[in-house]
Amino acid sequence: MLIGPGTGVCPFRAFLLERAWQWRRAAHSAAEPTPTPQRFGQVWLYTGCRAPDLDFLYRDDLLALVGDADTGNSLRNGTAGGTADGKAGRASSLALHGRADQGALTHLRAAFSRVGDGKVYVQHLIREVEPPATPTPTTLPTPPA
Repeated sequence: MLIGPGTGVCPFRAFLLERAWQWRRAAHSAAEPTPTPQRFGQVWLYTGCRAPDLDFLYRDDLLALVGDADTGNSLRNGTAGGTADGKAGRASSLALHGRADQGALTHLRAAFSRVGDGKVYVQHLIREVEPPATPTPTTLPTPPA
């Protein structure tokens, strides 16, 4: 789980771009095992800003890293589909859930504090959705010998 409200999302963008590169490299390499969600795990990114059309930093990059995110997407308190130019519309939060086989970013949650009926901050989104539990050493797969 990554939490980068506002400008704090910048280093996470770099981590996610690296992760996407590793996924693509593994997918196109005969020497590496086929990338799977179990190998790469899920990534939840929580970020926030005042308004999606004003200061949603790295918006296009983050949306691209979610990949094919048609299933389960939602905008709360606003336009469900956004605007014709792809902007998130006038919603107070954005929830995107990517395909499990995409690899880089599986869940993107963005809070918009100056849009909609009430102020929504990252901590509100974290309380709404409980991400899967962190694997413990007893649940991690055994590495090959």
